[in-house]
Amino acid sequence: MTDLDTRMDENEKIDENHAESARRAGKLVRQVRRKRGLSLANLAEKSGLSTGLLSQLERGAGNPSFTTIIKISQALNVPASEFFSGLDEAGTVVRAASRPLLQLADNKLVYELMTPNMHGQIGVVKTELTPGFSNEDAQLSHVGEECTIVLAGRIYISVDGTGYELGAGDAITYNSSLNHWYRNESDEIASLLGAMTPPSF
Repeated sequence: MTDLDTRMDENEKIDENHAESARRAGKLVRQVRRKRGLSLANLAEKSGLSTGLLSQLERGAGNPSFTTIIKISQALNVPASEFFSGLDEAGTVVRAASRPLLQLADNKLVYELMTPNMHGQIGVVKTELTPGFSNEDAQLSHVGEECTIVLAGRIYISVDGTGYELGAGDAITYNSSLNHWYRNESDEIASLLGAMTPPSF
């Protein structure tokens, strides 16, 4: 097999994973919305997203962005971690090749869950932020404490309005109920590992 064939196989796998993530996200949104007794119009109003986008997402026809997932999870009052695919409710070991994933449209942003699920006492998530990524317009806030470690690259993180520049090897621990967000201002991918207790992302 040539390098080109290998890259094509990898790209096809990525596309398949994104499609599966989109289907899972759409199914979850539809189920929770109906359980809450909300129409698409109601959810659109609560989330600030268009009914067209939500309808497309529920049909599994579109790959949501990080901002979209956060706005929907907040509007439906469900953790964003519910959108991970491949969760293992009874597992202990997470193999490198089969980590639960949350794949998003932001330059193929991928969150990898290092714990089998998010129902224990701790959740650990690995992600790579592409150059220019920012979630300032969909800030996070969830119960508990979080520690973010920069494995490679550099990031800017804001916690409760205070900004910090972090490089490879740096770590920050904070009350995750405070509004926090990340930005990669560099031209290199930044790799992060986040641990939270309880797991409430």
